[in-house]
Amino acid sequence: ASLAGLRAVESLRQLGFDCFHYCLGYGADLVLLVLSRIDDGYSSSSSVDDRSDGTAGAVVGSLGWLKDRFAVINGDTLMEMSNGWDVTRADFPSILTTNEGIDCGMYLLTREIVNSLRPGFLPSELRRLGVPTHRCCREFVDIGTPAGLTRTRAQLAARRTLEDGIDARMRAKFLEGVK
Repeated sequence: ASLAGLRAVESLRQLGFDCFHYCLGYGADLVLLVLSRIDDGYSSSSSVDDRSDGTAGAVVGSLGWLKDRFAVINGDTLMEMSNGWDVTRADFPSILTTNEGIDCGMYLLTREIVNSLRPGFLPSELRRLGVPTHRCCREFVDIGTPAGLTRTRAQLAARRTLEDGIDARMRAKFLEGVK
């Protein structure tokens, strides 16, 4: 999980998820610090795994905290779900993809499928097991790659510039009305 992953958690809450487990590795101290300051009324737990078993290994190692059906989100992913997508009608297990079929770093899993995973790269393991894909992510950014991080920084800077311009115009209009 990462700070980006925390934004994805908010999306999951809106979709009806109410319990969260954070599988942490690199940067765990920072994420645990952030999590310790969040009091949102939701059930959450975390585990730190420094082994290099990949996401699949982390999920297998977390089975003790997980329900029969659960979602896994890569912490370096920002995503926006398609309008009308409803997790209660989703197929478990599934690899969630963008509308163009690109893996968006979110997986709907069951304990049964996790028991068949080998340590390693989660998407590869799920494909090996024949887990189907489900198109539901309208927008997705992988900030875990240098190109994705650079693109996201540029988009956020442009959005801030636009918002700052709008704020400046609104302040000017307000000040005109005060005179």
